[in-house]
Amino acid sequence: NVVLPTSIYGVPLKIFAQSRPAAVFAILFAIPGAAFVGSLWRCWHGIEDSARSCFRRSLLEPKDWFQLWRLNCRLASMTALATQSKDFLLEDKWVFIQECQKKGIPVTPVMDMPHTLVAKDVLEEGGMGIHVLKNVVHGGRWILQEKLENCEALNRLLPSNAPLSTLRVVTGSRGALPLLEAGSPTQAQAAKALCTVWRAGREGAATDHSSVMVDLPDASKELLGTGSSSAHWYARGLKSLGMPLSSADGAISKHPDTGKVLKGERLVGASAAATLCERAHEALMPTVPLAGWDVAFCTPKGGSSDEQPELVLLEANLSCNFFRGSVAWDEYSTLIDEHFAAIDTWRKRQVA
Repeated sequence: NVVLPTSIYGVPLKIFAQSRPAAVFAILFAIPGAAFVGSLWRCWHGIEDSARSCFRRSLLEPKDWFQLWRLNCRLASMTALATQSKDFLLEDKWVFIQECQKKGIPVTPVMDMPHTLVAKDVLEEGGMGIHVLKNVVHGGRWILQEKLENCEALNRLLPSNAPLSTLRVVTGSRGALPLLEAGSPTQAQAAKALCTVWRAGREGAATDHSSVMVDLPDASKELLGTGSSSAHWYARGLKSLGMPLSSADGAISKHPDTGKVLKGERLVGASAAATLCERAHEALMPTVPLAGWDVAFCTPKGGSSDEQPELVLLEANLSCNFFRGSVAWDEYSTLIDEHFAAIDTWRKRQVA
């Protein structure tokens, strides 16, 4: 569902993965062409000082959110292949919930009943508009849950009728290196938070996939930074008309639906959320190099708005996205280098 933004027509990126010739075309022409046009556009709009340096960076050392996402995906798939670790099974949302329950990690509650839920549209006829959802607890494929609500501390930062607005915490771990017969020069095996971003949902949206991605440069301080958007990367077809070709990280300081300045506001519970994700990574999936955790900030059980929010994990994404947040570059780059070097050594052993 990701596109190449053009400001006119959003070209689905999946077309470049449909065949080998399409992939070769993308490598030789589409990617350099997009980098060239994008560099000129960003320079023309004052986002970059030099189109030349932007073009070079885009091709040879990209740090944009999409390229880092693809790098993280490659790291996950190659580590899973090399180690055959069962920790990667936690990408399955039901397996994830069950393991959280076993390890005492707070996770979204699951409804035991009904066995099967039937949902009907109020107007559709002829068997259309009906959905039969068999509960995963009873052998089905659907996880049935009650809708969680944002705590009051979050609601004051959001527009009315905003969706559940979660915190994305990306953590890194070196637990796979021993399985790859490689030690870590840093000897730091404990999971560590590398990036923290709050997705401030848009008014009337069903989920926080429609949001402003607000960076937390230092989760321990719980202060919001500036925000970004990647909506133009998801505007397929003519929905892209009039949208920007590119945008700068941290270009948004106010919520677009309310005008409220978010930068400098405190996100109560952010530090505890980062710590929770580090603990969950170590307990649930230590051999997974990177995990992106979605944390809900719910009303505390005591009901008081002065209390710390109740933190609940929704899921873990093992091919994770930084959502244009600040990344602990030294820690991240070292982790990436160590794992790819170990995987390269493993591959050489396979063909020896």
